Amino acid sequence: MRSLDLFGSIARGDSGADSDVDLLVEFDRPVGLFQFFRVQRRLEAIVGRPVDLVMKDAIKRQLRTRILAEAVSAT
Repeated sequence: MRSLDLFGSIARGDSGADSDVDLLVEFDRPVGLFQFFRVQRRLEAIVGRPVDLVMKDAIKRQLRTRILAEAVSAT
């Protein structure tokens, strides 16, 4: 994993008890769907909440600026 960044309500400090954890990931090599979801499940087990794992190169263009502006490095 090249980078892992926190974004969304937890990064902004306005999360609730039922908020998921939004994580922006950049892998250092291509990963398949099986490996991607395995990483997501492992992160959910670590943080104890649902994880919305988003690949950095797959961010929708209209959301990219906002997500990158609020991202906090977790690595």
